[in-house]
Amino acid sequence: MNISKFLEKSWILILLIIFIISFWVRAVGIIPDKILSYDPVFEYRYLRYLVDFGTIPVWDELGYYVGRPSGVFGPALPQEILTIFIYNLLKFFISISLITAATYSAAFFGALIPIAAFLLVREISNNNWGALLSAALIGTAPQILIRTFGASYDTDQLVLFFILVTLWLGIRVIKFKTPSSIFLATTGFFLFATMWNMFTYTLILSFAFFIFYFIFSYIHKFGIKTINFQKIKENIFYFKNEIVSLLVLFFSLFVFLILNRTNLIELIFNILGFAFAAEKLIVNISIAELQTVSLLDVSTWILSMGRIMIGNELVDIIIFSFFISMILFSLYYLYKNKKIFEFSILFTLIVFGSYTVIRGIRFTEFTSALFLSIIGIGFSYFLIFLKDEKIYKSILIGLAIFTVLISFSIAIEMGPKLGPDTDKNWNDAWEFLKKNTNELSLVGTWWDPGHMIAGLAERRNLADGAHCGNKDCLFGINDRITDTGRIFSIENETEALNLIRKYKGTSPEVYWIASSDLIGKFQWIQYFGTGCDARKEQRCPLYLQIGLQNINNSEYGSLILNYGNIKILLKDNKLIPIYIEKRNGMLFSEIIYYENEKIKSIKDIEINSTEIGKELNIKLLNQTIPYSLYLSKKAEYIVIIPPNLRNSIFTKMFFFDGEGLTNFEKVFSNEDVKIFKVKL
Repeated sequence: MNISKFLEKSWILILLIIFIISFWVRAVGIIPDKILSYDPVFEYRYLRYLVDFGTIPVWDELGYYVGRPSGVFGPALPQEILTIFIYNLLKFFISISLITAATYSAAFFGALIPIAAFLLVREISNNNWGALLSAALIGTAPQILIRTFGASYDTDQLVLFFILVTLWLGIRVIKFKTPSSIFLATTGFFLFATMWNMFTYTLILSFAFFIFYFIFSYIHKFGIKTINFQKIKENIFYFKNEIVSLLVLFFSLFVFLILNRTNLIELIFNILGFAFAAEKLIVNISIAELQTVSLLDVSTWILSMGRIMIGNELVDIIIFSFFISMILFSLYYLYKNKKIFEFSILFTLIVFGSYTVIRGIRFTEFTSALFLSIIGIGFSYFLIFLKDEKIYKSILIGLAIFTVLISFSIAIEMGPKLGPDTDKNWNDAWEFLKKNTNELSLVGTWWDPGHMIAGLAERRNLADGAHCGNKDCLFGINDRITDTGRIFSIENETEALNLIRKYKGTSPEVYWIASSDLIGKFQWIQYFGTGCDARKEQRCPLYLQIGLQNINNSEYGSLILNYGNIKILLKDNKLIPIYIEKRNGMLFSEIIYYENEKIKSIKDIEINSTEIGKELNIKLLNQTIPYSLYLSKKAEYIVIIPPNLRNSIFTKMFFFDGEGLTNFEKVFSNEDVKIFKVKL
């Protein structure tokens, strides 16, 4: 039996194998009773409440204290309901905790994505070959896998599933124009709406399909130079059934959402606003949306097509060339064969996919699914184009199988590494807060750990990843992010205390966390807190963290710690930080380090320049770098502190253990987390 006939007769078996592999690579790294941090903790907290009480809380007073209505960013109900069903089913056969069932459910939801991809690609290409290729690649592509693995009990899995499913259902509405297709699409979009507040993305795409279909059909029938009202009217009449079907879909969905107290029109305008001016919303979904990429960069396209690469230049070029060829060929084939409907769909996916990815690196997860679907469609058409050219057909099929095997091998290697994060320093911090603070305490920090404050420490947080607008919460996401960033960035302790009082509510105690991860995130903390944009303005440099590379001794026996171009010389019981470029060296103006478990700072270090120069074989210049240098307690890394941040509250909290602050009392400390009790 040749490969073509095998695929035709065995596609269900192959799709099942793809599903099993997609599930396994997501589940292999799961650790019982452990879950990934951040959003999964939030989702699990609501799941636990739903299991314990049979409903979601009306008011969530732990998140965004003084709280928020749960419906603002409540649980993704389809996910929670399906998880509870899976949990109760598994309990019949094995002893399993809810948290473990949730992680395996996440792996299951992730394995559903290739099935949705198969349905979409087969609908467009009308065969199974390319549909199976897309399903295999989408099920294991690293850029998708990195956000849809088992320990990440988040909405990404089902959001991506619904993106592909609603695209499929939207196409069927235009294609078949039947009550059943409209009903299924309405149901699919409504379920998607309960999963993700930006579900209108695929609704807009469905309408865009039709608009491009209308335009290309007009050009095909009448030509681009014969545009007039009468011919447009004729084309509208020709497409009257498609127009009616889409309008029925829109208004049916509108009614369902109104009954669910959701404003569809507002949602559409919100996503359009985000598409053109995300910065005005500050943080709509996450900071990653503001980390834009360029379509002129090859790495952007690699990310946008799943990041299926192994580091071998030849192999990576072959795979990338294969992908680009399939995308271009799909357009060529459809255009040449005047398949206007399918051409319109692919054109829309390419245009929207390309634009989506430049709105932020976070979206490469979604665009990977779109482009890998197009690649499967192109593969199908290429096989049809080759007809009886058995040699070329075999080469093409071999190339596809090779790419799938590469994707599978990367996924199998990644899988065991994608388990839940386990960090003793953070776990100790949550345990301290849970056992040693008033249960009504408010805990503030930058927004990232907010879900863990509520879910693991079981304390009220100032802000978290579950966004809440001004009209739904007392002080919305933008106010809280701006104020939190300002508290960390400024030097004025009185102003910082006033900002904290703004959110205190009835909490008898307030605690504040300064953590090591904020060193790398300070670009956004400073940007939102002070408006100083390090990407564009030289006046606001950031912290620079550099890891230890090695330790050696000089010819004179002194110890040298090497951090790239920066060396710390231990000589005569002095730590001497020097920046070296070529053969020239310059001292830092200050070094901050631990001595006998206490922080110590030395400015204007006195040295013998000639001796130091000989010892390091450099010329020590008679000038000082006006930056401070922090040496971590175990010398694992250094942090260069610019003058504009030297006296910031974060610097005093984290690098000086609270020294210099009068209203922040350190009550807990380790290498990564320092907790302060705020005196208000």
